[in-house]
Amino acid sequence: MPNKMARCIARSAALLALCGAGPAAAFERSDGQTVSCEVEYAGRSVKVAEEYVGNGPVGTTHPALGGSAAVVRRNRDGSSRMIFDRFVMERIAQRSKLAADLVFYHECAHIRLQTDDEIEANCEAVRQMREVGYLDDDGYAALTAWHENMGRVAPRYGGTGRVFWQRTEACLARDRPPTATGTTVAGPAATPAIEDAAQ
Repeated sequence: MPNKMARCIARSAALLALCGAGPAAAFERSDGQTVSCEVEYAGRSVKVAEEYVGNGPVGTTHPALGGSAAVVRRNRDGSSRMIFDRFVMERIAQRSKLAADLVFYHECAHIRLQTDDEIEANCEAVRQMREVGYLDDDGYAALTAWHENMGRVAPRYGGTGRVFWQRTEACLARDRPPTATGTTVAGPAATPAIEDAAQ
């Protein structure tokens, strides 16, 4: 009986590894930097778990994400994890690597601000990308073009990519204190942190 169970566990682990399901350590931006979303949770700094599902460029969208590039899910202990669809992320990256990077920062911002509001998350993502020195004027122009060419999007994003970006820009224009340290935001703070790629 123990042998049979050990084989079953080994097969399950191999299947999960083959499918690529399960948490990954960090996100690799298009510039090659490895970043993670870190939050204050239960009085300590923790990395938000990242999970990658789907088959990447040869697959189809993962049913658990419903065509979305990424979502945030709550764990039973109250912490959060980010789930990315490899196929959708690859499609985005083929058109704009910086837009794929924005998706990571956007999901981290949902956790940072403890919000389901897509405009606020996008706004905070752009702020974070600027604050860490990753988004310059050319990059901002590229993200503007990306959003304006998105076409129709879900109503929670504003209905079109153009409206989504206009609302993001309106949020950016508001006078709001910086949140990079998390000291001005209610709830857990999350700042994508650059990691040593050798780790």
